[in-house]
Amino acid sequence: MFESRCEGFERTLAVMLDGDKPNERTATKQQADSALLSTNAVVMRFTPAEVENNPDGSYEKISLRLTNLIDEMLAEAGLIKG
Repeated sequence: MFESRCEGFERTLAVMLDGDKPNERTATKQQADSALLSTNAVVMRFTPAEVENNPDGSYEKISLRLTNLIDEMLAEAGLIKG
């Protein structure tokens, strides 16, 4: 989980590594997603194969999403133009 806060604004990114049957929407996954989404967290899911076969690509996706979330937060706080 990544959190960023600035002047009363915050953004949260939850990165999940799906284990068994990554494309299956189980009750446990739905409960976890609901709990995270109720806190306004952005959820990203990766399969073990995605991370193992393309670690740099996985890192880039996470990094880009974090950058975008931080930019959104800073724009909302009026610290940068959005």
